[in-house]
Amino acid sequence: MTDGGMTSREIAAGDATSPALCFIGGWGSTEAVWDQTLDSARTENPHLLTTADVGHHEFLSWLECIQNWPGALHKLRLLPGQCVLVGWSLGGLLALRAALELAEVSRADGGKIAALVLVSATPRMCGTVDSAGDYIGADRRALAAMRARITRTPDAVLEEFAAACAAPDGGEEVQASWLRQAKQFSAEEMAVGLQCLASLDLRGRLGDVRVPCRILHGDGDCIVPLGSAQFLVQGVAGAQLEVLCGRCHALPFTAPAEIARCIAAVIKQVTKEATKEATKEATKATGSPVRPPLAGWGGTVLR
Repeated sequence: MTDGGMTSREIAAGDATSPALCFIGGWGSTEAVWDQTLDSARTENPHLLTTADVGHHEFLSWLECIQNWPGALHKLRLLPGQCVLVGWSLGGLLALRAALELAEVSRADGGKIAALVLVSATPRMCGTVDSAGDYIGADRRALAAMRARITRTPDAVLEEFAAACAAPDGGEEVQASWLRQAKQFSAEEMAVGLQCLASLDLRGRLGDVRVPCRILHGDGDCIVPLGSAQFLVQGVAGAQLEVLCGRCHALPFTAPAEIARCIAAVIKQVTKEATKEATKEATKATGSPVRPPLAGWGGTVLR
């Protein structure tokens, strides 16, 4: 880990228009939650992978984001060029917040996030009935009970969450994998995450998200109802929702190939648009057409 909870790994980028990748995991997860997604990207997209220049992909810890939000935004600003921000669950909520707040600071920062990939995500964790209307979310009473118990009986809370997170299709192996990661955090640190989930509400700001957004959600999700994802896609202009039938909340464990394909599609889209813009600018500067580079997964290789 580097200061601020972000770990840097080198990847190869085929040209200057290729975006970096940044991953934010869900509550209780470590950066290892993305291992299967990265493995799937290498296995299923070998024709898209090259070994050209050097770029980066990064991991932001959900805990460090909560404890040092200005520091997390600073780390994003330091990424080379634009980035595609990928978030699971709580990480998706934090990714949305980052896209919104970077755009508020300056035009340059607003262009830092090229696209969002939101997995099992929500703009607000708990369901409500308020002036904004009915919102389908998680049961407020269940989250309140978790917060009350997490420092007294942490093992029981984590095991119950793991079972719900993995149902209906994940099974005991997924439960055990998430628990191994979650038990690397103290009960007090896990409580900080639950407090964030209980309080952060981005519903009223979704119209200000100005970047391409792909959303993946399982219709069997027992943690974040599908209605939360449907609210997201209705609120974010141009957002696209892919519903995975019979899948659970723990998609990085049960659907890594689907996540990898979604990331690949987003990177292609972002790189294509960036290449077109770069070609247009070069043509304007030279007064003659400039041949664009060959297309691919932005020439990006995950290591």
